[in-house]
Amino acid sequence: MLGLDYKVIPSPGKKDSQANEEYFVKYRKLFKTNGILAIFYVILQSISISLE
Repeated sequence: MLGLDYKVIPSPGKKDSQANEEYFVKYRKLFKTNGILAIFYVILQSISISLE
């Protein structure tokens, strides 16, 4: 989700549609934030497992 555009992961049945583009533009910051947090979580879990 880190900056993946609507052209890479289009909604089903809406490939190259204006509604799909507007949706991703509207929630782009949310997608990026969640992607960064997910990667950070995986890194912390890996560190936690390796320290056990």
